Amino acid sequence: MLKTFYHGTMRRLTIGFGTLFNNIHIQKKDASGDIQLDYKVPFAYGPKEKFLSRINQNNTITGNETDVEITLPRISFAMGGLTYDTTRKMNTMNRNQIVNAANPSRVDWQYEKVPYNLEYNLSVMVKNTDDGLQIVEQILPYFTPDFNITLKDNPDMGFSTDIPISLTSVNHQDDYEGDFESRRVLVWDFTFVARMNLYPPTGERGIIRKVIVQSYPQTDDTSPENRNTAKPGKELVRIVIVPSPLNSDADDDYDYTTTQTDLFV
Repeated sequence: MLKTFYHGTMRRLTIGFGTLFNNIHIQKKDASGDIQLDYKVPFAYGPKEKFLSRINQNNTITGNETDVEITLPRISFAMGGLTYDTTRKMNTMNRNQIVNAANPSRVDWQYEKVPYNLEYNLSVMVKNTDDGLQIVEQILPYFTPDFNITLKDNPDMGFSTDIPISLTSVNHQDDYEGDFESRRVLVWDFTFVARMNLYPPTGERGIIRKVIVQSYPQTDDTSPENRNTAKPGKELVRIVIVPSPLNSDADDDYDYTTTQTDLFV
Protein backbone atom coordinates (compact mmCIF):
# COMPACT_ATOMS: atom_id res chain seq x y z
CA MET A 1 0.00 0.00 0.00
CA LEU A 2 3.01 2.30 0.34
CA LYS A 3 3.42 4.79 -2.51
CA THR A 4 6.66 4.89 -4.50
CA PHE A 5 8.40 8.26 -4.21
CA TYR A 6 11.86 9.71 -3.61
CA HIS A 7 12.73 13.33 -2.73
CA GLY A 8 16.48 12.73 -2.33
CA THR A 9 16.50 14.59 1.00
CA MET A 10 19.21 12.56 2.75
CA ARG A 11 21.37 12.55 -0.39
CA ARG A 12 21.20 16.35 -0.59
CA LEU A 13 21.98 16.67 3.10
CA THR A 14 24.98 14.35 2.81
CA ILE A 15 26.37 16.37 -0.09
CA GLY A 16 25.80 19.61 1.83
CA PHE A 17 27.50 18.21 4.93
CA GLY A 18 30.51 17.02 2.96
CA THR A 19 30.88 20.40 1.26
CA LEU A 20 31.64 21.96 4.65
CA PHE A 21 34.98 20.12 4.86
CA ASN A 22 36.20 19.86 1.27
CA ASN A 23 38.42 22.95 1.34
CA ILE A 24 40.70 22.42 4.34
CA HIS A 25 44.40 23.16 3.85
CA ILE A 26 47.60 22.39 5.73
CA GLN A 27 50.49 24.85 5.54
CA LYS A 28 54.18 24.30 6.18
CA LYS A 29 56.26 27.33 7.17
CA ASP A 30 59.97 27.98 7.49
CA ALA A 31 61.75 29.55 10.46
CA SER A 32 60.87 33.06 9.29
CA GLY A 33 57.15 32.25 9.04
CA ASP A 34 56.96 32.18 5.24
CA ILE A 35 54.68 29.55 3.73
CA GLN A 36 56.71 26.89 1.95
CA LEU A 37 53.88 24.42 1.25
CA ASP A 38 50.10 24.80 1.03
CA TYR A 39 48.44 21.41 0.81
CA LYS A 40 44.70 20.77 0.31
CA VAL A 41 43.64 17.82 2.44
CA PRO A 42 42.04 15.00 0.38
CA PHE A 43 38.41 14.39 1.30
CA ALA A 44 36.25 11.36 0.51
CA TYR A 45 33.11 9.51 1.57
CA GLY A 46 33.62 6.25 3.39
CA PRO A 47 34.28 4.85 6.88
CA LYS A 48 37.74 5.38 8.32
CA GLU A 49 38.29 1.60 8.56
CA LYS A 50 38.37 1.46 4.76
CA PHE A 51 41.26 3.91 4.55
CA LEU A 52 43.14 2.50 7.54
CA SER A 53 42.98 -0.93 5.94
CA ARG A 54 44.56 0.42 2.77
CA ILE A 55 47.31 2.00 4.85
CA ASN A 56 48.04 -1.23 6.67
CA GLN A 57 48.33 -3.21 3.44
CA ASN A 58 51.64 -1.50 2.77
CA ASN A 59 52.63 0.11 6.04
CA THR A 60 56.42 -0.04 6.15
CA ILE A 61 59.01 2.47 5.00
CA THR A 62 60.96 -0.28 3.23
CA GLY A 63 57.99 -1.49 1.17
CA ASN A 64 58.07 -1.98 -2.57
CA GLU A 65 58.47 1.45 -4.16
CA THR A 66 56.14 0.41 -6.99
CA ASP A 67 53.26 0.03 -4.53
CA VAL A 68 51.05 3.10 -4.22
CA GLU A 69 50.23 3.97 -0.63
CA ILE A 70 47.37 6.13 0.53
CA THR A 71 48.50 9.68 1.26
CA LEU A 72 48.14 11.37 4.63
CA PRO A 73 46.65 13.61 5.90
CA ARG A 74 43.16 12.62 4.77
CA ILE A 75 39.57 13.29 5.84
CA SER A 76 36.72 10.83 5.44
CA PHE A 77 33.09 10.80 6.56
CA ALA A 78 30.12 8.45 6.54
CA MET A 79 26.48 8.41 7.63
CA GLY A 80 25.67 6.84 10.98
CA GLY A 81 22.38 6.23 12.75
CA LEU A 82 18.97 7.76 12.01
CA THR A 83 16.58 8.46 14.91
CA TYR A 84 13.10 9.95 15.18
CA ASP A 85 12.98 13.33 16.96
CA THR A 86 9.83 13.57 19.08
CA THR A 87 10.71 17.07 20.31
CA ARG A 88 10.12 18.57 16.85
CA LYS A 89 6.99 16.62 15.92
CA MET A 90 4.06 18.63 14.53
CA ASN A 91 0.47 17.70 13.77
CA THR A 92 0.71 14.90 11.21
CA MET A 93 -2.50 16.00 9.46
CA ASN A 94 -1.26 19.53 8.65
CA ARG A 95 -1.00 20.16 4.92
CA ASN A 96 1.40 22.35 2.95
CA GLN A 97 0.46 23.32 -0.59
CA ILE A 98 1.70 25.33 -3.55
CA VAL A 99 0.38 26.14 -7.01
CA ASN A 100 1.11 23.42 -9.56
CA ALA A 101 3.78 24.78 -11.92
CA ALA A 102 2.34 23.04 -14.99
CA ASN A 103 -1.34 23.76 -14.26
CA PRO A 104 -2.14 26.87 -12.15
CA SER A 105 -5.75 25.71 -11.66
CA ARG A 106 -4.45 22.88 -9.46
CA VAL A 107 -2.29 22.72 -6.33
CA ASP A 108 0.38 20.32 -5.07
CA TRP A 109 0.13 19.34 -1.42
CA GLN A 110 1.93 17.32 1.23
CA TYR A 111 1.19 16.23 4.76
CA GLU A 112 3.39 17.64 7.52
CA LYS A 113 7.12 16.88 7.48
CA VAL A 114 8.54 14.19 9.77
CA PRO A 115 11.54 15.15 12.00
CA TYR A 116 14.59 12.87 12.11
CA ASN A 117 18.15 13.26 13.39
CA LEU A 118 20.86 11.93 11.07
CA GLU A 119 24.30 11.18 12.51
CA TYR A 120 27.57 11.66 10.60
CA ASN A 121 30.98 10.34 11.60
CA LEU A 122 33.96 12.32 10.33
CA SER A 123 37.56 11.12 10.73
CA VAL A 124 40.81 13.02 10.28
CA MET A 125 43.85 10.77 9.65
CA VAL A 126 47.32 12.30 9.88
CA LYS A 127 50.88 11.08 10.37
CA ASN A 128 52.10 13.85 12.69
CA THR A 129 50.51 15.86 15.48
CA ASP A 130 50.84 19.33 13.94
CA ASP A 131 48.91 18.34 10.81
CA GLY A 132 46.08 17.07 12.97
CA LEU A 133 45.98 20.20 15.10
CA GLN A 134 45.83 22.43 12.02
CA ILE A 135 42.83 20.53 10.69
CA VAL A 136 41.02 20.39 14.04
CA GLU A 137 41.41 24.14 14.56
CA GLN A 138 39.82 24.78 11.16
CA ILE A 139 36.72 22.78 12.15
CA LEU A 140 35.93 23.41 15.81
CA PRO A 141 35.41 27.23 15.82
CA TYR A 142 32.45 26.95 13.43
CA PHE A 143 30.46 24.62 15.71
CA THR A 144 29.27 26.33 18.89
CA PRO A 145 27.98 23.62 18.97
CA ASP A 146 25.61 24.18 16.00
CA PHE A 147 26.28 25.27 12.44
CA ASN A 148 23.34 25.94 10.10
CA ILE A 149 23.23 25.10 6.41
CA THR A 150 20.38 26.07 4.07
CA LEU A 151 19.23 23.11 2.04
CA LYS A 152 16.57 22.75 -0.66
CA ASP A 153 15.44 19.51 0.93
CA ASN A 154 11.91 19.37 -0.53
CA PRO A 155 12.19 19.95 -4.29
CA ASP A 156 8.57 18.95 -5.04
CA MET A 157 7.28 21.88 -2.99
CA GLY A 158 10.22 24.22 -3.64
CA PHE A 159 10.94 24.66 0.06
CA SER A 160 14.35 25.45 1.57
CA THR A 161 15.16 24.66 5.19
CA ASP A 162 17.83 25.83 7.64
CA ILE A 163 19.25 22.60 9.07
CA PRO A 164 21.27 22.80 12.32
CA ILE A 165 24.29 20.49 12.42
CA SER A 166 25.55 19.87 15.96
CA LEU A 167 29.01 18.70 16.96
CA THR A 168 28.39 16.16 19.73
CA SER A 169 31.83 14.62 20.38
CA VAL A 170 35.53 14.84 19.48
CA ASN A 171 37.98 12.01 20.20
CA HIS A 172 41.70 11.61 19.59
CA GLN A 173 43.27 8.22 18.93
CA ASP A 174 46.98 7.33 18.88
CA ASP A 175 47.49 3.57 19.10
CA TYR A 176 51.02 3.53 17.71
CA GLU A 177 52.88 0.53 19.14
CA GLY A 178 54.98 -0.55 16.18
CA ASP A 179 58.68 -0.43 15.48
CA PHE A 180 60.60 2.44 13.87
CA GLU A 181 59.83 1.16 10.37
CA SER A 182 56.05 1.02 10.85
CA ARG A 183 53.90 3.83 9.56
CA ARG A 184 52.18 5.92 12.26
CA VAL A 185 48.59 7.10 11.89
CA LEU A 186 46.92 9.57 14.26
CA VAL A 187 43.11 9.72 14.08
CA TRP A 188 40.70 12.43 15.18
CA ASP A 189 37.04 11.30 15.28
CA PHE A 190 34.14 13.78 15.15
CA THR A 191 30.46 12.98 15.62
CA PHE A 192 27.82 15.32 14.17
CA VAL A 193 24.02 15.24 14.29
CA ALA A 194 21.91 16.96 11.61
CA ARG A 195 18.33 17.82 12.60
CA MET A 196 16.66 17.15 9.28
CA ASN A 197 13.13 16.50 8.02
CA LEU A 198 11.72 13.79 5.79
CA TYR A 199 8.72 14.51 3.58
CA PRO A 200 5.76 12.30 2.59
CA PRO A 201 4.68 11.85 -1.05
CA THR A 202 3.21 14.79 -2.94
CA GLY A 203 -0.45 14.84 -3.93
CA GLU A 204 -2.36 16.98 -6.44
CA ARG A 205 -5.89 18.34 -6.38
CA GLY A 206 -8.06 20.99 -7.98
CA ILE A 207 -9.22 24.26 -6.41
CA ILE A 208 -12.38 24.17 -4.28
CA ARG A 209 -14.92 26.03 -6.40
CA LYS A 210 -17.91 25.93 -4.04
CA VAL A 211 -18.54 25.50 -0.31
CA ILE A 212 -22.10 24.90 0.94
CA VAL A 213 -22.94 25.35 4.64
CA GLN A 214 -26.32 24.31 6.08
CA SER A 215 -27.36 25.93 9.34
CA TYR A 216 -30.06 25.03 11.88
CA PRO A 217 -31.59 27.50 14.38
CA GLN A 218 -30.74 26.91 18.03
CA THR A 219 -32.94 27.40 21.08
CA ASP A 220 -32.09 28.31 24.64
CA ASP A 221 -33.26 24.87 25.67
CA THR A 222 -30.19 22.63 25.45
CA SER A 223 -31.96 19.39 26.22
CA PRO A 224 -31.35 16.68 23.61
CA GLU A 225 -34.99 16.51 22.49
CA ASN A 226 -35.33 20.32 22.03
CA ARG A 227 -31.86 21.26 20.84
CA ASN A 228 -33.16 22.12 17.32
CA THR A 229 -36.53 23.60 16.51
CA ALA A 230 -36.35 22.06 13.05
CA LYS A 231 -36.54 18.37 12.37
CA PRO A 232 -33.26 16.60 11.53
CA GLY A 233 -32.45 16.92 7.84
CA LYS A 234 -34.51 20.13 7.35
CA GLU A 235 -32.03 22.96 6.60
CA LEU A 236 -33.25 26.46 7.43
CA VAL A 237 -30.34 28.51 6.08
CA ARG A 238 -28.02 27.65 3.21
CA ILE A 239 -24.77 29.57 2.72
CA VAL A 240 -22.84 29.18 -0.56
CA ILE A 241 -19.24 30.43 -0.80
CA VAL A 242 -17.52 30.64 -4.21
CA PRO A 243 -14.35 32.37 -5.45
CA SER A 244 -14.74 35.61 -7.38
CA PRO A 245 -14.11 35.50 -10.25
CA LEU A 246 -15.24 31.89 -10.48
CA ASN A 247 -12.55 30.86 -13.00
CA SER A 248 -9.64 32.10 -10.82
CA ASP A 249 -6.44 30.07 -10.74
CA ALA A 250 -4.65 29.19 -7.52
CA ASP A 251 -2.03 31.93 -8.00
CA ASP A 252 -4.55 34.66 -8.96
CA ASP A 253 -5.64 37.52 -6.72
CA TYR A 254 -9.26 36.65 -6.00
CA ASP A 255 -11.96 37.15 -3.36
CA TYR A 256 -14.96 35.14 -2.18
CA THR A 257 -18.65 35.73 -2.74
CA THR A 258 -21.06 34.55 -0.04
CA THR A 259 -24.74 33.94 -0.77
CA GLN A 260 -27.23 33.18 2.03
CA THR A 261 -30.68 31.68 1.35
CA ASP A 262 -33.40 31.39 4.01
CA LEU A 263 -35.39 28.26 3.25
CA PHE A 264 -37.82 28.64 6.14
CA VAL A 265 -39.08 31.76 7.91
